[in-house]
Amino acid sequence: MTVAVHKPTATEVRQNVDKGSEALKRLKDKLMRPGVRVYARRDVPLYSADPERPGVYIRRLNGKIDRGILENGAFKVTD
Repeated sequence: MTVAVHKPTATEVRQNVDKGSEALKRLKDKLMRPGVRVYARRDVPLYSADPERPGVYIRRLNGKIDRGILENGAFKVTD
């Protein structure tokens, strides 16, 4: 298969570069903010590392917070 297209003019190239630059300016603030926001959903646990206890994880599930470890791939409450 052969696809034939016309070569863009200098004006078309400049317009596309300008559009891309504008899009990056709008996106910059979101890209510069560290981390991601994960929203809690019912019956879906959210895990994070316990900043005060290395090797311990925090599980948030349906409004309940537990601390524990991962043992054989499963969360085990330790508190």
